[in-house]
Amino acid sequence: MIKLSLDSVGYGGYFTDGEHVPLEEAMQRAAKFGYDAVCFYAHRPMAFPMDIDQDRRKRLKEQAQSLDIELGAVVACTNFMKGNHALIYPQEKEILYVRDCIDLAKDMDMKIVRVLAAFYGYFQNPYANGGQISISITLFLEHSRFLLRSIPDRLAYQSQIASQKS
Repeated sequence: MIKLSLDSVGYGGYFTDGEHVPLEEAMQRAAKFGYDAVCFYAHRPMAFPMDIDQDRRKRLKEQAQSLDIELGAVVACTNFMKGNHALIYPQEKEILYVRDCIDLAKDMDMKIVRVLAAFYGYFQNPYANGGQISISITLFLEHSRFLLRSIPDRLAYQSQIASQKS
């Protein structure tokens, strides 16, 4: 069964001159337009995990139930590419951010956290730095083991990697 989910990034005001729409309003619009679910774009001003306390998380879950829509995925626009300076390690900050996204997903009963291994940008040549992107994918996979907190998650992760190698 295919389900349609509204990615709330479109209401963040990132691509328009207007102000952003609060996450609660994006959820109402998802329901109004007939979507099955809404995904949380985990950045300011929409749904940055550190900005959403436990009370708001509870209210968001209750709102989704009252609107009869599912909470789809936590969408993290991450970038595990190496920094451009010997003393800058952006991957470590990304790991902390993804961990907070995982906690948000867990609190919201969302089963998916979408991450990007490398984000080179929309308006740059995607082929200009291909080696850097493959290095960032490797770094992401190396660091992802720190994000998997429970034994079942680690076993599922190891099984998935093993099945991809065969």
